[in-house]
Amino acid sequence: MNAGLTISGLTLVLCGCMSAPNVQVGEVAPITAQTLDATAAMVPVRVSNPNARSIKLVEYRYTVRDSDGSEWVGRHAGGTVLSPGFDRTAELPIVLPAGTGPGSDISISGSLRYLDTSTIAETLSEWGWRPDAGFSGPVELVELISPPGS
Repeated sequence: MNAGLTISGLTLVLCGCMSAPNVQVGEVAPITAQTLDATAAMVPVRVSNPNARSIKLVEYRYTVRDSDGSEWVGRHAGGTVLSPGFDRTAELPIVLPAGTGPGSDISISGSLRYLDTSTIAETLSEWGWRPDAGFSGPVELVELISPPGS
């Protein structure tokens, strides 16, 4: 019997009822630094777990495009376990060309790799099974508002 077919069938049977997390891109991204060479910002991404079991957020992989067509590819560790029914907001770091400032429109698209925390899902992960949930959306860059007294 084909091992790939066996793993696919096992995955479907044992993990088929697990829903992907909901991932939503925030509408604005605060600029965190600007130099003559580049602009850095943080894009908020809200993740919610609709499942009855916890999920481990493993890694975000994403591409950002500005209105001039420049692209920046990023990766960011998930680094957390999300309990059933809970959500969290992650901030994905981005870097854009110099001159990209407040009011600039950008777009982000990517995926979040996650794992069910069950023993079978952990085993399947060791065999290379890594589900992901896609996300994308437009974002406007805004100035970072410093808290009072900083």
